[in-house]
Formats: sequence, structure tokens, C-alpha cells
Amino acid sequence: MRPLFGRACSIGRRRPTLADATLKTYQAKLNASLDAMMALEPTRDAGIKLQRVIKKIRRHIFVFVTNQDIPPTNNGSERALRPCAVFRKITNGF
Repeated sequence: MRPLFGRACSIGRRRPTLADATLKTYQAKLNASLDAMMALEPTRDAGIKLQRVIKKIRRHIFVFVTNQDIPPTNNGSERALRPCAVFRKITNGF
């Protein structure tokens, strides 16, 4: 899964330089790769849980590839939460 999402994020970062038709083609290829992975039978509980979660959010996973308004990563959210995490560490969770 990690290489697939890495490839999707790298495509997402290149969106401004790519045509819409190219982005749709990339999205179709990413979805095909995910379909192939979802066809596999997980052997462990964590794999079963991951497969269940992905089935629920399946249609939202690669939306950012064709929608320019959605960032390819959640770095903005993590940066916004960082001051809270630093404060919590400094004050020992007080």
C-alpha cells in the first residue's frame, strides 16, 4: 500500500504541470492498482481491518489527484496541530 500512496502523492505534487486528461489517466491507473490489492485475501487481523476501512472510504482515496483544491498530503493539518503537541510535551500533559 505504501508504494501506491507514495506514487499518488508524487502525482499530486505534479498536478499543476499536468493536463486534466493525464490526471484522469493516472487516477484510473491508481484505482486499478488498488483494485488488484483489494482482491488479495488478508491473513492477519490488521490486514482485514485495513481492507474493511479502505472499502468504506474507497471512493475518496484518490480524489486529490484530479481536484486541485485538495492537497496531496496532510502536512498543513499536522503543522497546525504542532504548537498544541509542543505545549502538551512542555507542560507534561497538564
